[in-house]
Amino acid sequence: MPDFEAKYTEGKFRLAWRLCIILASLFTVMGFIEFFHSIANGILYLICASIPGLELVYLYKTKNSRIAYLSLCSFGSILTAVSLHFFINEVHLGDFIWMALISIMAFWGLGNFWGWFFTVLNFLISLSYFFCSLKTNFEVIRPIDFTLQASLAVEIMAAYIAIAAIVSQFVKYYRYSFESVLSNNLVIKESNRIISSKNEENIILMKEVHHRVKNNLQIITSLLRLQKQTMPEDAQPKFEEAINRIMTMSLIHRKLYQSADFTRIDIGAYINDLIREIVQSHSVNDNVKAEIKSEYNKIGLNSIVPLGLIINELLSNSFKHAFSNGKSGAINVEISGGPGNTFYLKYSDTGIWIDEDREGNSFGLDLIATLTEQLEGSFTRSGSSYHFTFNNQDSNT
Repeated sequence: MPDFEAKYTEGKFRLAWRLCIILASLFTVMGFIEFFHSIANGILYLICASIPGLELVYLYKTKNSRIAYLSLCSFGSILTAVSLHFFINEVHLGDFIWMALISIMAFWGLGNFWGWFFTVLNFLISLSYFFCSLKTNFEVIRPIDFTLQASLAVEIMAAYIAIAAIVSQFVKYYRYSFESVLSNNLVIKESNRIISSKNEENIILMKEVHHRVKNNLQIITSLLRLQKQTMPEDAQPKFEEAINRIMTMSLIHRKLYQSADFTRIDIGAYINDLIREIVQSHSVNDNVKAEIKSEYNKIGLNSIVPLGLIINELLSNSFKHAFSNGKSGAINVEISGGPGNTFYLKYSDTGIWIDEDREGNSFGLDLIATLTEQLEGSFTRSGSSYHFTFNNQDSNT
């Protein structure tokens, strides 16, 4: 909008310059006309002519139109008040037109505050005339001769010309502003079209990236499962745990590929799918029911990977130690928001744990502790119940 503001400032300056020329010329002519009838009137008009004349010099030297508008409106209001109350025998047809001109000029050149200020000021001047000087003015009004007719005609026509100049400048500025808005709207529309097109391309690209990562991770898990068959039987469970961890990350990319939002994941649906995958990998019956409650949907990529791996470890431990040999039961997972950027994870199962303290179980707990630190959190454990507090790593992204 710099060009728009520059045009507006230039328009106000040009109008101030023209108004000063019009007013200086008008009052000079009227001063010479009035000298033939009243020297006092002639002097008053010449004083009036000197004000816009001085403003012309000021505008030429400073290029600052605001002071010119403020000066013209101020002296105009003062001279109008003086004319109405001290030149009792004069015909004051032009004074009220000058008041209208002052208000219009103030609104255009100085803004709403000064526009209303001079409107109210001239309204009060008019009221004081009507209630204090009008009756006397009508009783002693000077005879209307040719000099007065000529003076009034010049004065009123000049006032109309000045008003027309302001209105013309306003219409010109309004048209320019309207055309600028239309032009800017076209530019914005085209920019939005380009951005939308780029955004669609980025969405397709991101979907393709997540799809390829998901496929690559699935290929890795398939190869590892084939490799597992060739390993000693006692090593296969550990290998399966590594496969499940890779599958956990693969599932994240699958969810992102299926989602319209690449920054957030539906955590409830994710955990459901994770449980189903782990059930299949552990070859257990679906006699274990999962109850998932999630009231927190602000989990993004920086938090979901460590969170998913933590839940994977918890689920794997439950299926290995609490629901082995076809035991039935329930798993409860609850995620809720906390103060600030924190959120909570509560996990528990209803199974009967076996081999809870064996040496091989320590790696899973160590991994859970490490991932919890990655999320700047902490946890407490009571049997198979866990209560985690995490700091959302995606809160500022």
